[in-house]
Amino acid sequence: MIKLFKDSFGITYYNIILATPLVLFMVIVSMYLGFSKNTVDTLPEMLLSMFTLWVMFGAFLAAWFFMVKRAVENSKSVYILDEDQARASFNLMKDIPAGIGGYFLPFLGFIVLFVVILILWGGVVYNIGQSVIGGLNLDASQMKEPIASIQELGAFIDGLSPEQLLKLSQWSLLIFLSNAVFSFVLMLWAPEILFSDKNPFTALFKSIKKVFIKLFNSLKLFIYISCLNFVLSFLNTFAILNPISYFLMMLVYFYFIVYLVVLVFLYYEREFCCENKE
Repeated sequence: MIKLFKDSFGITYYNIILATPLVLFMVIVSMYLGFSKNTVDTLPEMLLSMFTLWVMFGAFLAAWFFMVKRAVENSKSVYILDEDQARASFNLMKDIPAGIGGYFLPFLGFIVLFVVILILWGGVVYNIGQSVIGGLNLDASQMKEPIASIQELGAFIDGLSPEQLLKLSQWSLLIFLSNAVFSFVLMLWAPEILFSDKNPFTALFKSIKKVFIKLFNSLKLFIYISCLNFVLSFLNTFAILNPISYFLMMLVYFYFIVYLVVLVFLYYEREFCCENKE
C-alpha cells in the first residue's frame, strides 16, 4: 500500500497538467453561477440553468476522469528521455474529446443517481438523528438571521444551552460519520465506470461489492485519504488569515484533488485490473 501512495505522487507530479482542466472548469462554473444569479428570474430559466450545469458537469467528469485513467495507464510505460514523458503528459489534453465521446452519457446518469442517493441518504440520516438525538429546539430569535461569518457562528454557539450544545455535538458527529460511510462506500464508483462498466447503475453495485471484497485495503486507502484531508483542513484554518498563504493553500488543494483521484484510480487499476497484485 505504501508503494501505491508513493506511485500516485509520482503520477500526479509528472502529470500535473491534470490540474488544468479542473482549474478551468471551476473558474467557468463560478462565472456561470455568478451570471445566473443576476439573470435567472423565472422557473423555466432556473430549470434551463440546472440543465446546463448538469451537462457541463457530465462533460467535465467524462473528460477529466478519462484523462486520469490514461495517465494511470501511461505510468506503466518506460520513458528514456524526460521529453518523451513530458510529451505523453501533454498529450493527455488530446484525450478530452475521446473522454467526452465515450463517457458523457454514463456520467450524466452518474450525476443523477448520485444526487438521488445523496438525497435518500440524507433523509435516512436525518430520521436517525431525530429519533436518536432529537431536534435542537431553537427559538425564533436564534434562527432569525443566517450565519454568515465566524463571529456570528461564535455568537450563535454562545447563545445555546448546555443541552443544545450536547445535541449539536451529537448531530455534528452523526453527520461526520454518515459522510464518511457515504464516501467510503461509493469511492470506487467512478473508476468502475471508466475501467469496467459504462452503465452507472450496474457500476454502482459492482463498485460497492469491490469495496467490501478487499475491505482491509479499502479501509487503509480511505483512512489515508481522510488523514490527508484532515491535515489540509487544519492548515487551511491558518491560511485564511493571509491572502498569500490562502492562495498557496488553494494550489495545494488543487494538487490534493488531482492526487486523490489518481490514487483511487491507481488503486482500482492495480487491485482489480492487473494480474499481478501488490
